[in-house]
Amino acid sequence: MTTIKNLVITQGDSLLIKVSIEDTLTGVLIDQTGGYVYFTIKDTKESTDDTDADAIVTVKQAGTNTETSILLLPEHTALPIKTYYYDIQFIDVTGNPFTVFKGELAVGYQITRRNS
Repeated sequence: MTTIKNLVITQGDSLLIKVSIEDTLTGVLIDQTGGYVYFTIKDTKESTDDTDADAIVTVKQAGTNTETSILLLPEHTALPIKTYYYDIQFIDVTGNPFTVFKGELAVGYQITRRNS
């Protein structure tokens, strides 16, 4: 089952997202080893491109045990201020996709720009 979760991030900030997937029948966390977790940002939710070539940002992370961390870096979030669409999808070792989260991603303005 996919969870709708809208996110807000400040332009140019980092964000660590921990992804766990629970088997809805047993309540047991699914082992993600051998699969991949993808975080994808697009301008539209009506994409028909099977290659995700229209993605603005894609972060791919190898699955690790029952929790995989996705780290969005400043270069991933240095986007024009507006609302985008995102999803987090797990693809298991046999190629089966599971969309874990999806929703709107609002990129907001930043005031402080220094990083040291």
